[in-house]
Amino acid sequence: MSKLAYPVTDRHHAHSGYQQTQETLERVSAAKSELDEQKGRTLEDISMMVKDIGARIEAKRSSLAPLVTALRDVRHVLSPVAWYHFGVARAMHPPVSLANARRAA
Repeated sequence: MSKLAYPVTDRHHAHSGYQQTQETLERVSAAKSELDEQKGRTLEDISMMVKDIGARIEAKRSSLAPLVTALRDVRHVLSPVAWYHFGVARAMHPPVSLANARRAA
């Protein structure tokens, strides 16, 4: 059966179906475009936040660097002193196991 053999009403319904499909497609396309724009703005906002956080971290790192260096120097100097005091304290107060404490009691 050729297209010309369809009744006029069937061709009219097919045309209106095409128009409805076309209108739906245009609405969906417009909604997608709007969502894509919103997504782009969101990504830009997130990118700006990440840059801001990175700048803050770098500023803190720069301000703390001299303090960390000084702390390392002090630890290096005081480490032998701390180990000496730890050894003296351990000699004065030997560790007691729970089993030894029960036997002594």
